[in-house]
Amino acid sequence: MQKKSRILIFSFFGVFIVIFSAFCAVVWYVDPFRLFHQPFMCKNQIYDDMRYNARWFIKSGDYDSIILGTSMLANTSAKEAAELLGGKFINISIWGSSLEQRAILMNYALQNRPLKKIITSFDRGSFAPNNILPDSIPAKYFDFLYKGDLDIFRVYFSTKHLNKIISLKCDRDMNLDMPSSWMEYGGEIIKQRFGGVNNWAKYYNSTETKNSFQMLSANLLKFAKEFPNTEFILIIPPYSMVCNSILSYTDDGHSILQKELVRYILEQNLKNIRFFSYDYEKFTYDVANYMDLGHYSPEINSKILELINNGYGELTINNLDAWWKKYDEEKNNYDFY
Repeated sequence: MQKKSRILIFSFFGVFIVIFSAFCAVVWYVDPFRLFHQPFMCKNQIYDDMRYNARWFIKSGDYDSIILGTSMLANTSAKEAAELLGGKFINISIWGSSLEQRAILMNYALQNRPLKKIITSFDRGSFAPNNILPDSIPAKYFDFLYKGDLDIFRVYFSTKHLNKIISLKCDRDMNLDMPSSWMEYGGEIIKQRFGGVNNWAKYYNSTETKNSFQMLSANLLKFAKEFPNTEFILIIPPYSMVCNSILSYTDDGHSILQKELVRYILEQNLKNIRFFSYDYEKFTYDVANYMDLGHYSPEINSKILELINNGYGELTINNLDAWWKKYDEEKNNYDFY
C-alpha cells in the first residue's frame, strides 16, 4: 500500500514537472514580449500594449532619445523626429497612460543609458487629482517588468497573455518606427473615421467616450533635475477646436488646472524643459484632420515635429498668459455652425 502511495505521489509530481516544463518551454519559445530573447516564431509581431513591449525596446534598441506620450504621440515617426530634432529616437508611447505610468518607463530608460531628448505629451485632463483612468491597466500589472530581472517571467501567467501564447498565432508585423501606432493597428475602420463629423458618428465606439483623470506625477520634475543633460520636450496635444469649445461649456476646470501646472513647471526655470502648444493652429479648426474630438492624423504629428524644429509654439513664463488668453478667445468664440 505504501509502495502504491509513493508511486502515486511521484507520478503526480512527475506529471506536474513535465507539464510545467513544457509550459515554460513554450513561453520561452514564443516570448511575445521579448523578455528573454528574439522569438523563434512570429519574429515581426508586436503586442498591442506598449506597457509590456517597452522593456525590449529600451534594453535592445539603438537610440539616444525617446518619444513617450499617450495615444496623441503614438503616430509620431521616430525617423522624422530624428531627422528634424537630431539624435536617434524610438517611440514607446502608451495609449491611455497617465504621467505616473509613463514615469515608470521613463525612469527605466534613463537608468538604462544617457538620453539626449525625451518627448512626452502633457494631455489636458490626464492629471486631475484623486482619479484614475478606468480603462487603463493598473501599474501593478506591469511595473515589475521595470524593477529587475527576477520576476519578469510572471507576466506570462495572466489569462490574457496565456491565451496569446498557447494560440501560437502571429499578430501584425512590427513597425519599429511607430510600434504603438493606433493608426496602423486600428486598420481601415480608423482611417474611415477621418474626413468629418459624419464619419465620427458612423464609426464611433461608445467605449471611447469614457474619460477620467489622474494626478500629475512629480517624477517629471524629478527626472529633469536628476538628468540635466537630457532635454524634456513637453507637448500639449492640439485637440480639435470643437473639443476645446465643448470643454469650455462643460468642464473647463481641466484647462485651468493644466495652465497652472504648466506655469508651475516653467517657474522652476529648468533649462532642459521645453513646452510647446498648438491649440489654435489652423489645422485644429478642420475636423477632417481628426478621427474624433481629440485624436488627429499622423500628418499632424509630422507637422508638430516641424514646428518644434522651428521653435514655433514654445511656451515660456513670459508668453504663457498671452497664449492662453488667445486660446480662451478662440474656443469661446468658436462657431459650431
